[in-house]
Amino acid sequence: ASAPPLPGQVVISEIMYDPHDGLEDRDAEWLELYNAGATAVNLEGCQIADATASSLLEAVVIAPGGYALLAASADPEVNGGLIPDGLFDFTLNNTADDVTLTCDGVLVDQVRYNEEVGFPRARAMSISLHPDLLDAGQNDAGNSWCHARDTYLDGPQQWGTPGAANTGCEGAVGFCRLQHPTEIEAEFRAEVAVYGRVYVEGITDRTPGNDAAGL
Repeated sequence: ASAPPLPGQVVISEIMYDPHDGLEDRDAEWLELYNAGATAVNLEGCQIADATASSLLEAVVIAPGGYALLAASADPEVNGGLIPDGLFDFTLNNTADDVTLTCDGVLVDQVRYNEEVGFPRARAMSISLHPDLLDAGQNDAGNSWCHARDTYLDGPQQWGTPGAANTGCEGAVGFCRLQHPTEIEAEFRAEVAVYGRVYVEGITDRTPGNDAAGL
């Protein structure tokens, strides 16, 4: 039988904290776990938690090198078409949160994501751990994460690879430029709307419209 994971054996590898465009956080948020070890693990009785609440997991077996998907809802009609391996009963914060996996009272992995310390700010897309950095130490750093680069749902468009291998974080920004206004005349501390344009090949050029709105 599969045993509980050792510290660092299971890695938090992808986080969808802000589904959007008609999907509700309470239904469509999800977390992905990766088994970095050489043996299968069983998460039955383990706890997945954020900074304010935790959920007890039922039997979730992850093969070596495999992934498990934990979601806020089991209903594909509201969760973005997902078929999760396990469920959690809390809502993730959009700007910063503390996600932990604990088994038998032992911390297996923890990610404290925070956009103020280099983690990506994402909307309608997950933040994704670089596939070369699937490690319980490497996932502590904000620069190990990037926006997901594949879509898993087209209507409404949501980006991520839930329960599957993450895409890489490569792909240089083609350009990032100020569009309007190019000159600003305003009083001190006045609010001014400024518009810009970012181009990344394969992400922002998929349709004639405004692609990758979460970037």
